[in-house]
Amino acid sequence: MASPLHEGEIALQERSGARDIGAAVGRAIRDHMPSAAQEFLQQLPFVVLGAADENGDVWATHLVGEPGLVRPQGDRTVIVDGGILPDDPLAATLGEVGRPVGMLGIELSSRRRMRLNGRIESVDAGAFTISTTEVYANCPKYIQAHNFAWNADRERGEVRRSTWLDDCQRGWLGAVDTCSIATVHAERGADCSHRGGMPGFVQVHSDHQLSFPDYVGNFMFQTLGNIDLDPRSGLVFADYESGTLLHVTGDTRVDWSDGRRAEFEAAERIVDFEMKCVIERPGVVPLTAVFVDYSKFRPRPRGSRDASERYRKLASLHRRLLVRAERVTRGRR
Repeated sequence: MASPLHEGEIALQERSGARDIGAAVGRAIRDHMPSAAQEFLQQLPFVVLGAADENGDVWATHLVGEPGLVRPQGDRTVIVDGGILPDDPLAATLGEVGRPVGMLGIELSSRRRMRLNGRIESVDAGAFTISTTEVYANCPKYIQAHNFAWNADRERGEVRRSTWLDDCQRGWLGAVDTCSIATVHAERGADCSHRGGMPGFVQVHSDHQLSFPDYVGNFMFQTLGNIDLDPRSGLVFADYESGTLLHVTGDTRVDWSDGRRAEFEAAERIVDFEMKCVIERPGVVPLTAVFVDYSKFRPRPRGSRDASERYRKLASLHRRLLVRAERVTRGRR
């Protein structure tokens, strides 16, 4: 049986000393949606989508609508009915049949999330269908809890496009606690993932460069495995107080050096991003969020135990978290 993990993911598992753990967790990847995954998607007011556009630039974006925005049709197809907000950088791309897309379904109030990757199968009157190739749950680590309310009275501002961050944007990104990242693989397609940390976990170095830490995760390395083979990526940051989305696209590299890791508490690696294009869409999101609390898995200082003991305890923790995450896709409450 072919591995559900590609060569980039496997290479990073081996480099991190977590090959056995990653291989075991990777068996949770399936090509269809169990019934509970279908139910989960249907209740979401927004999803995060990632894809490469017609120029090859990779973007991450939010699609927003009433629950039912994403409707599974059987266990291998989902219909996305609308949700594309004005001036979306992927608006044209999402009308292309055959385009690979990665979807992150995330409920911040419960810290539940799942990933669904596939290709656009058909397009019809503002809706499009995605045929699934990869479906899997993720654990709740590093998700900051928020409650959402509908807010359709947003006043949209003028869209700003540039090749660099202005001072206001730099200040905003330096204080965020959440973002999403889209990446691509030549054969496996697109993927979209969540990243979270305490405010300041994103460090802005200049008007076109930023970094953020990569913490202990699920050991499958979907995002970093893609980056290892193709540096193109896109980030999206949401300010739910103003309803603003900030998108950046560019190239990413991963720094494994001890010196760089020491810059961030509990970092395993550092992700460096150099932007090619910036798009800010003020007031476009018709949702308001109220902060609840930070993840209990917020980064902790590094301990002094040796690597084998460290990975043994991390593997045990992740197995427990995966059981919880699998309830999203298997229906156990």
